[in-house]
Amino acid sequence: LTIPDGTLSAAYIQSDENDYHSKIVTAGGSREFFSKNTVLGFTFSNGQDTIEESGVPTFHQTMNNQGYSISLTQVLSRVSLINFLYDFRVESGYDASPYRGAVFLDSSGNATTQNENHPETRNRNAFAVKYNWFSESMRTAFSTTDRLYYDSWGVFSNTIEEKLNRDFGRHFNMALVLRFYQQQQASFYKPYYDSASPGVFWTGNKTLATYNSYLAGIRPTIKFTDDFSIFLKYEYYTDIYKNAIDPGDLSDIMNAKLIRITANVYGLGMNAKF
Repeated sequence: LTIPDGTLSAAYIQSDENDYHSKIVTAGGSREFFSKNTVLGFTFSNGQDTIEESGVPTFHQTMNNQGYSISLTQVLSRVSLINFLYDFRVESGYDASPYRGAVFLDSSGNATTQNENHPETRNRNAFAVKYNWFSESMRTAFSTTDRLYYDSWGVFSNTIEEKLNRDFGRHFNMALVLRFYQQQQASFYKPYYDSASPGVFWTGNKTLATYNSYLAGIRPTIKFTDDFSIFLKYEYYTDIYKNAIDPGDLSDIMNAKLIRITANVYGLGMNAKF
């Protein structure tokens, strides 16, 4: 919906799997100021997830979530602009997975697993700054993003991303991306817990651990016409965990290795307008 100097939008999204069902309603809009050089945007969402466990018909949990975001985009010059974004999300209910288990060790070094026990509320905060500019001498567009995140579970992270995009004539484009992600663990995360005194909460979710992540990618595009192009994509991705282990054989838990995930991603696609 277009209004004078702005827009309004709304959507309903439903997703269903055999053990996970999600419904969400979103609404948002934007308002332009100062001859469209300043744009203020906002979004609200409200959703509910239903979590089940395959093979366990009695397992039925729900998780409610609300999201609020506000953004400000400011044109700085004819070749640059800056964008600020704040996002707040509240989750309440079952915020775990029935398929993951936390590792427990007793005084004799014997290891067992138990279902995760997470807090029933989680408040998430994210603040991002994005700066776009075009270098006329290099004929290259640059996009620099820095995103800070923290939540009520004690997780803190920082994401730095740089994208470069350059046209070589009318029919060839090259895009590059570099991304670095650093995270500090949740306050209750441990690679394994003491069976005698595990604390109030425990988890088997490695994404709540301390780790770094790196990504480098390249995407060449051939433009046949203004309405049709094909592209290739290659990305190298790695996660290096500082204190998350692969339990493997529970009988040899003390020799478990720290987790490191590496992936090479290849893609081929096309863009077409009809």
